[in-house]
Amino acid sequence: NELSRVLEMELPTKEYETLNGWLIGVLGEIPPKDSTREVVFKNLQIRILEVTEKKIRKVLISKNLTRETE
Repeated sequence: NELSRVLEMELPTKEYETLNGWLIGVLGEIPPKDSTREVVFKNLQIRILEVTEKKIRKVLISKNLTRETE
């Protein structure tokens, strides 16, 4: 998918159709509105910036180039 191509790595999203679905699966919930959450996966830091009642609308993905991949 396009996100994997841009990040130059595959996210484990086989069970999910979207990044939103994967993040909710990892967190176990839709984060409350106006909360800040982060998910770290390998050398990626995914910061949740905007949430509605039903989905994560905006994230910031940062790639840590010095962190070893797991």
